[in-house]
Amino acid sequence: MSSRELVLNAANIEKKYFKLLWSGLLFLAIGLVCCIGSFYYFYTIGEYDEDKQSLKQILPFLLCFIPVYGAQLIKKSLRERKLLSCSDIKELRFDEAGISGPIALLEGRVRDNLRELNKPSFHIPWDIIDNFIVEPVRGSKTYSSPPYYKVTRKKTDGGLYTSYFILRDYFRDREQEILDFVGTRIDQDHVIINDKP
Repeated sequence: MSSRELVLNAANIEKKYFKLLWSGLLFLAIGLVCCIGSFYYFYTIGEYDEDKQSLKQILPFLLCFIPVYGAQLIKKSLRERKLLSCSDIKELRFDEAGISGPIALLEGRVRDNLRELNKPSFHIPWDIIDNFIVEPVRGSKTYSSPPYYKVTRKKTDGGLYTSYFILRDYFRDREQEILDFVGTRIDQDHVIINDKP
């Protein structure tokens, strides 16, 4: 590896998909137990007799949304693991051409668009980068977005739909190297650190 290239391995990136898979399996199992259990309970107490009409009768069917959500999480996990295994790039790479890596390292709308197009990796040329922003954890205790590097593109609004959000957690120990490398490729005024001191 030369000074013209910085390659960073994302250790344990696949754990992200195992968590998603287990969450999906949990929702699927709990949802099926709730659906079948409630249907069986209402059936045994005679709620589904011909002469009865009640809102309770639709409860088991409403609970079907839980296992459906679990199945969607499982599908998403398997699809994303497949995309990661298909990617030629398994690490975050900074080189003469730009920044590249597997979409597993991204969050946000641009990532979703790449996933829908079945593109397993991303590439951001240096000449289209407007800002490289180091963002901390944001949000409340109940919902927060992870820390990330926000890469905004020139001639865009720099918002959620046009920016790349690269997860920082995998590269905390090499963050200064990243900032030093990026600082040699774009103007220092465009490297913005929003972390609290």
